[in-house]
Amino acid sequence: VYVKYSALFRISRSSFPYEDTAPLLSQVITSYGINRIMWG
Repeated sequence: VYVKYSALFRISRSSFPYEDTAPLLSQVITSYGINRIMWG
């Protein structure tokens, strides 16, 4: 299983660099591991 982590502007309530999505990224890394995340 892989996770694509992209289009952060769609879920963020702040402008770039979308810092309010950091907790979500942290949870994704914890759940799937850094080697199973595709950036883009």
